[in-house]
Amino acid sequence: MAVVALRFSDDPRLWERIGGLSAEVWPEYNLHGDVLNQFWSRLYEVFPDYQFVLYDQDADEVLAKAHTIPVAWDGTVEGLGSGIDASITAGFELHAQGGMASALCVLAAEIPPRNRDRRLAGVILKYMAALARLAEFG
Repeated sequence: MAVVALRFSDDPRLWERIGGLSAEVWPEYNLHGDVLNQFWSRLYEVFPDYQFVLYDQDADEVLAKAHTIPVAWDGTVEGLGSGIDASITAGFELHAQGGMASALCVLAAEIPPRNRDRRLAGVILKYMAALARLAEFG
């Protein structure tokens, strides 16, 4: 199995093949948040380098997907914000203001049930850390 991480900016066509993945992972109520719905689809347009999939090249299959966003963080627990709504809003506001990010915030890692025994969570976390290092966030 040759699993690679591919960012949306690397191959946007892969995203056409993962339409139902979120529905497999999240309870229905998680798909209807007012704040998340305002920003979520724009992650690919504004932050394409920070959205990625794990792709099995041998099987030509998307195994999982992950979403992150650059944010400004002061290094304190209080500076983390109150949750995903606050984090995604802060990331988009920082971008709109032309501010400098200091950290990469994890928004979601989506592994469908059929792939949960493949040790993909660790691969996702390692790639997220690599993205942060590439962006010089840590």
